[in-house]
Amino acid sequence: MTTGRLPGGSLHRRRLVKYTADPAVVICNHAYDGPVPTVDPQAPGEVELDPRSNGIAALRVRNGGHRARLELAPALPDLARLRPGMTVEGTWRLGIDGDPAVVGGFWAVDRRLDRAELVLAVDEGWRPSRLPPLMAAVTRLAPVFRSWPTTYRWSGTVTLGDRPTLTSRWERTGDHRDESYRRLTAPRSREPAGRR
Repeated sequence: MTTGRLPGGSLHRRRLVKYTADPAVVICNHAYDGPVPTVDPQAPGEVELDPRSNGIAALRVRNGGHRARLELAPALPDLARLRPGMTVEGTWRLGIDGDPAVVGGFWAVDRRLDRAELVLAVDEGWRPSRLPPLMAAVTRLAPVFRSWPTTYRWSGTVTLGDRPTLTSRWERTGDHRDESYRRLTAPRSREPAGRR
């Protein structure tokens, strides 16, 4: 196993090991191509509906003792009821377990003739909370922890009709690659004896 160094190692004498006993992995809007189910207002399941507009205010899931909630403000309207040429925009945030806003951004839907174009962009980077003090310092010192989510955007096309379909994907929004984490935690190379 390879370990990494942490800043200030001579003070705390700890090494970085990439390990967690109870990870929570949230897959948000995975790439998809196929039919998309509609939401039954009488039995919405894990979908939270806005009581005024009946739009989708949030999606939630529980698994393995963890919970996640994707909140949309304002609520995503019924796409079939939008007039062609109409655009609706809003913000979103993803909460995991007790952290209400791990990442966030904006969303938009643009209704065309028989389809709706959707975008979910990340513009609020990862903000970890309740970390041990040493890891809180590392995540503040390495900008990559806050910036890497902002280099992705999800887009999808819903073709409307009796059986709506969705084609969607995640894409990288730039070629920016932040090496701050690697520089901060990489083990120092040792020079062979006699070469100094």
